[in-house]
Amino acid sequence: MRMSMIAKGMLVGALVIAPVSVFAQPAKPAAKGPAKPAAPACVGEGQLVYDPATKLVGACDYEDKNCAGVDPATGAVRPLTAPPKAASASAAHLSAAKDAVCVGAGDASCTKLGKKAKAALAKAFTRESQAINEGNPQPRDPEARVVLSDDKAFAILGYGEGDSYGYELWDVKKDKMVRVKAWTGDRDFRKQYASPVGFVGDLVVFTFAPCAGPCAESRLYTRAGKAVGKSFDGVGELLTLSPGVAVGFGQEGGAVTITARAKGAKVWNEGSEGAAENGLVFQHAGGLFLARAGTEGDKNVVEIFKLKPDASGKEARVTAPVCSM
Repeated sequence: MRMSMIAKGMLVGALVIAPVSVFAQPAKPAAKGPAKPAAPACVGEGQLVYDPATKLVGACDYEDKNCAGVDPATGAVRPLTAPPKAASASAAHLSAAKDAVCVGAGDASCTKLGKKAKAALAKAFTRESQAINEGNPQPRDPEARVVLSDDKAFAILGYGEGDSYGYELWDVKKDKMVRVKAWTGDRDFRKQYASPVGFVGDLVVFTFAPCAGPCAESRLYTRAGKAVGKSFDGVGELLTLSPGVAVGFGQEGGAVTITARAKGAKVWNEGSEGAAENGLVFQHAGGLFLARAGTEGDKNVVEIFKLKPDASGKEARVTAPVCSM
């Protein structure tokens, strides 16, 4: 009995006086799963969009995944959790019933469309829906384009995706479409019509592609459809700088400044070779910017130029890499 107690006491003592190092060894960390790869610091090859919510120029891959945006001032790239969404170029929109053109929130201030305009819109909706949903397992509605003149007498209406030019100019009060035939010597395209892009003062910019490839041209017309001045580099959307002055992204990759008083346009461009269909002109932090897909050496990049206020040149340039497919 005495021996067992001694033995027990020795055992206890041995445990108490054990070297500190025996207890100081760190526990093994818990096993971790494979580390998630960091999001690539590059922008997708999809259509460039300026998102005013994130204040980034963003793009995704062609499945709207792996989206990222570029800071126009620094060129820093940030992943985006959702595809970038552009602000509407115009406050005008169709009413919920698609029977009127409205300005501002809701349908409070609307101008009713006539029977011809409503019928043409319904036909355009059906045509564009079939085009974008052919073979698409997740059907979606095409987006309407609505641009209203300052006096609300004329409107550019239609549905389209990407570089589509399927829009029409309507005299809203007279319920009359104003059409402009293509200005081309090529008989294969002579019977086609140009598409209205936007209003510059009392004039309208129309755009047409007089060939099978990227060769868009724009030209000024009166609201009655009479040509004014000469054609210039094709634009697909306009940003108003001041009354009677607007700027757009040209297919040659530059800024096209259109002035109603001069009845013409001036183009600023730098380093772009051939057609540049992926780009836009936008306003950011009180400045005017142009973003476009470009190259730097043998790599694809997004170029972002800070432009002079009249879009006659650049003040700065940053680039960000584009993810290769």
